[in-house]
Amino acid sequence: MDLATVAGWIGAIAWAATGDDAKIKTRCRALSTRKKILLALELIFVEAAVTGYAVFHHASHAGHLPH
Repeated sequence: MDLATVAGWIGAIAWAATGDDAKIKTRCRALSTRKKILLALELIFVEAAVTGYAVFHHASHAGHLPH
């Protein structure tokens, strides 16, 4: 993991920790069910893509690809 990734995670955690929970809950409740589902799918897709990249990137540097 490079320094930019670590800095990004720290920044994201700090940003999330300082959010106004009441405002976030109000905005989330205002979303339609369709938008909530699309948001969840987007988050799942992004997490899968990042994880897949990390596994592939690590394996390619180790001299072999995963089976």
